[in-house]
Amino acid sequence: MPKVSEIYKEERRTHLVSAAERVFLRQGYVHTTVEHILAEARVSRGAFYLYFHNKAEIFEAVLERQDQ
Repeated sequence: MPKVSEIYKEERRTHLVSAAERVFLRQGYVHTTVEHILAEARVSRGAFYLYFHNKAEIFEAVLERQDQ
């Protein structure tokens, strides 16, 4: 199996955070589910869980990005 570059991993993580940010802005934290984020990002559940453990963790990543 070919190795995935660190650049690809970071781009994929950034893509997920961007998708989550759009969903959170549209629906709010309470009404957002991981399924909504998956649909927005067009990724599989497995791809999501490679980078984040749950909705709270990706929400923290969104907040960290906004702080920068």
